[in-house]
Amino acid sequence: MIGNTNQQITTFLMFERKDEEAMNNYASVFADSKIGKMLHNPDGTVMPATFTFTPAI
Repeated sequence: MIGNTNQQITTFLMFERKDEEAMNNYASVFADSKIGKMLHNPDGTVMPATFTFTPAI
């Protein structure tokens, strides 16, 4: 539907390294973004994590 501003897109991103740094970068670039749950392995690497952002239209 053209012109519908209420659309929601869900995507899945995978980071091989520096995942927490990448999420912080995305969160700093997009307004109204936030990092949700972030779990860490014992070695400090990030396990599953969630973040949301609203790209400018």
